[in-house]
Amino acid sequence: MAIIWPLAACFAVLIFVFLLKSRKWIRTKLLLRHIVEPEPGSLFSGHMAVFADRSLVRERRMEWLKRNPKLYKYNVGFLFSMVNVVHPDTASVVLRSSFPKENYFYSFLKPWLGDGLLVSKGQKWARDRRLLTNCFHFDILRS
Repeated sequence: MAIIWPLAACFAVLIFVFLLKSRKWIRTKLLLRHIVEPEPGSLFSGHMAVFADRSLVRERRMEWLKRNPKLYKYNVGFLFSMVNVVHPDTASVVLRSSFPKENYFYSFLKPWLGDGLLVSKGQKWARDRRLLTNCFHFDILRS
């Protein structure tokens, strides 16, 4: 009986640390729950079954695109959700946003693109955006 309390305390600390570390993942999952999925995926594998047969991937994604012409979400396993932005208006909203870009996808882009407008955040993003806005003014593009 004396050993149960220390084990319960260790278990409670482990659960607390897990919840603390996973709050960013939970927040992202909650934000993405409103984006439509093209079809229900498995709880653990997500939409990976679609990608198992390489010959059908293109056709399935085109079906998803017809059903959801602006954007859709698909799950890669249990942990990762990918949002496919396919409409130019939707892409412009995403690219103009100052939403924190500290996720898995942008970490792959940073070595290739550097710390430019697409992957920067905060004050650096706002400064670069102000500098680029003048370059695309209508009078400059007309000449």
